[in-house]
Amino acid sequence: KSGTKYVALDSQLKTITIPDTVQIIGVAAFGSHKLPSVTLGKNVHTISDSAFAYVTSENNKTKEPIVYDTISGRNGKTTAHNTLTTFTIPNDSNLTTIGKTAFAQNSKLTSIALPATLDSIGLSAFVQCTSLKTVTFKGGLSGGIGDGAFLACPIANIDLSNTEVETIGVYAFSSMDAGQR
Repeated sequence: KSGTKYVALDSQLKTITIPDTVQIIGVAAFGSHKLPSVTLGKNVHTISDSAFAYVTSENNKTKEPIVYDTISGRNGKTTAHNTLTTFTIPNDSNLTTIGKTAFAQNSKLTSIALPATLDSIGLSAFVQCTSLKTVTFKGGLSGGIGDGAFLACPIANIDLSNTEVETIGVYAFSSMDAGQR
């Protein structure tokens, strides 16, 4: 529906290509899907909170995103993980913002290349993406990397030399999970 922030959940989705006409992906738009593949349209500038995260049905009813506590490492509401394995951002992307918990708990996502246009990565954006080993930062990030953005992700190498990052949040790249603190 035009102007609506939320997309109805359809567990039958297997792949989605976001068209170039889309500029904002709303809160929890594709949360809780077993969606293995997403290709982003070049004009998407904002991926909102919990857009591709695991979101409980309780959260979906109230339209509230997951808020992962980066200090205590607890969420308590999540018990499963999404199956997103491929998330493709085009080279000519206009993406500027990845919201908090946007990709939280996508346990099968192994790599992502973030465009030079990206300004900020929100709180716990990729928290507990337990297979995420490769993140390519092509530039940007003057707005910073939020607390716990990549918490509990097994990233092998972090190279921010091509970025303009000035702020890296608490536990942003910590490999500790909640049980290790």
